[in-house]
Amino acid sequence: MRRRHAQLGLSGVLATLVVFGLQVGAAWPDGAPPIGVGGQLTAAIQGAKLEFWPQRFAADRPLLSLLSLPLLRDRELKQFKGLYFQKLGQGMDMAEVDRAMEAAFARYDRTRDRGQLMRALRDLEARLRAYQPPPYAEEQFVYVAMGASISQGGGASPASRGWVYLVHKRLRRLFPAARVRNLAVGGTTTRHAREVQLPEALRCHPDVVTYTAGMNDLQYGVAAAEVRRNVDFVLVQLRAKTRAKIVMTLMPPGYRFPAFRLTLPKLRDRKRNVRPERVAQFNGVFRDLAARHGVQLVDIGSFLVHANSQAEVDALFSFDGVHPNNAGHAKIADIFWSGIRKALKPVSE
Repeated sequence: MRRRHAQLGLSGVLATLVVFGLQVGAAWPDGAPPIGVGGQLTAAIQGAKLEFWPQRFAADRPLLSLLSLPLLRDRELKQFKGLYFQKLGQGMDMAEVDRAMEAAFARYDRTRDRGQLMRALRDLEARLRAYQPPPYAEEQFVYVAMGASISQGGGASPASRGWVYLVHKRLRRLFPAARVRNLAVGGTTTRHAREVQLPEALRCHPDVVTYTAGMNDLQYGVAAAEVRRNVDFVLVQLRAKTRAKIVMTLMPPGYRFPAFRLTLPKLRDRKRNVRPERVAQFNGVFRDLAARHGVQLVDIGSFLVHANSQAEVDALFSFDGVHPNNAGHAKIADIFWSGIRKALKPVSE
């Protein structure tokens, strides 16, 4: 990719980048955020040579100018993004917001009128702030998701098509009043799940909990022993203090993610951290803890392992090469739904 136009998109894709594609603000280890589209495109501006794979997005999307990148770093847009994820995670129906947001970015694509875009987003922000979720009651059926960006909806366009929300829709076929509370936060580790997400999960009185653990721990180089302590604590507390059926996943093979084919120097340490033996070590921890605590275990990386080619893998990822696209989220939803149905079998029959 050169210093001209990346074959991505603007009206839909720029909205996706601003609200869905970039990582939500978090405390990054050593001050370094996890890799993502923001880092990749910034590197492109600086002239780094990337082995990119955006060509397949060109057929049905307009060009995204790299000159739009300052907009992506706008503080107001970052605040809007954080508020969007917060309200989505609280269960707000985002259908109208998603349509209005894409329309606002489509106008910006035509006019490049930043003031008009910001006014539209401020109107949407007021709508988001007005939403207040009702309190959770023990008699309700509540689904809680814990984890990081993949559970949060990273890569889905819009984020409301992330796998957690697809699972929630299926749960509502069995339990029409089922509510969702998505506590996942992009870029976070099992320590965050233990210290921040778990207390809120307990307050929700969940009936089902899904937990995608360890993906950021893996790439940050966190020791498997620390991951074991954190995940074990979460499972012990959920088992002791809730009635929830818990479904966890094994670690997907991060070394097959498209982003790790990039030649950026910043990725060297993360490439070493996601090597196959580390993935196997983490998965050994998860298998042991699942058996010990009676947790249903699924494998969201199975479709990557059994793919016939790297091209087949790439087709399931968003253009940041780390997070699944809508097709990838749909596959993850199918896998988690299979585990949830097994866990709920006495209830759902």
